[in-house]
Amino acid sequence: MTALDTTPIPEELQAELAKMFALTTEPTTLAAFAAAVPTELGSSVEELCVSGTSRHEVHIDDESYHVHCTLDALLLPFLVETGSFEIRSESPVSDSVVNINGSPQSIAVDPADAVMSFGVARTRDRPQSNGLDPCCAYQQFCPYVNAFRSQAEYDHWTAETTDVVSMPLSFDTAFALAQALVTHPSHHAPR
Repeated sequence: MTALDTTPIPEELQAELAKMFALTTEPTTLAAFAAAVPTELGSSVEELCVSGTSRHEVHIDDESYHVHCTLDALLLPFLVETGSFEIRSESPVSDSVVNINGSPQSIAVDPADAVMSFGVARTRDRPQSNGLDPCCAYQQFCPYVNAFRSQAEYDHWTAETTDVVSMPLSFDTAFALAQALVTHPSHHAPR
C-alpha cells in the first residue's frame, strides 16, 4: 500500500472531482483519482497549463517553464527527460515561496512542512461532460492547486476562499500523485 491508497478524499471533494474530470465514479482515495482521471492529464507537456508567466516556475536544465498550478509543476519533470529540477511556487496568501528541488525519484522541499492544496472550485452548476474540458480545468482546478509554506497558511487560505473544496497534501504525497498520474498504465493506452 502507498500513501495514495491510504489518503482519503473528503466526500464533497470526491463529488466535485468527479464532475470536474467527468469521472464515472467518485474517487475515494488519491490512488482512485490517479487511476480514473482522463489520459490527457499528465500525458504530455502540451496538455499542461503552460503560460508566459505565473506564480509557479519550473527550471529543468537550461529551460524555464511557467505553469498555472503546483500540480502541473510537479508533473512537468516526469514529462521532460531530466536528471534534476527546481520548482519555485509562490503562495496565493503571502507571496512567500516554496522551493522544491529534486529528480524523478525524490524531492526536497523548503520549508519542509510546506503543503499543497488539492481542490476545485465549489460549483453547483458545473455541467456534466463526456470528457475533460481544458478551459474548465484552467479556471476551476488550476487556481485551487497551490503551494503553502505551512498548514496554518493553507488553513488561512481555505477560510478566506469560500468557493474552494480542497484538502491539503504533504509534498511527498503530492509528488507521489504526480508520478502516479504520469505512470498509470491507463494513461499509456492507445487513443
